[in-house]
Amino acid sequence: MANPLRFNTGFQRAFAFHVHTKPTAGYVPSATFSDTSIPNSTEHEEMLRLANEKITILEQDKSVANEKITKLESDNKYLKNITNRILNKFPKLLPSEDDDYELTM
Repeated sequence: MANPLRFNTGFQRAFAFHVHTKPTAGYVPSATFSDTSIPNSTEHEEMLRLANEKITILEQDKSVANEKITKLESDNKYLKNITNRILNKFPKLLPSEDDDYELTM
């Protein structure tokens, strides 16, 4: 049986060392996080400000869209009411079964 602690390649030794060791508390490897990958506080504040501006704009757009939807629903009810009044007053405007055309909406 092969000795489990005997490694044939450098990769196996490095992998075993990496897997079986714990990093020092507070240690950040420089290969993982460089100085350019972590924004400083000024950049972070600018990013937050821009994100908040975008959120505000989107909320305003949503509000305008909701107002338009409400207006369209109101207009739809109004037009249906007028249509019903006209058709009640002039029932001959309704197509009869003998007509050859179809109403499309």
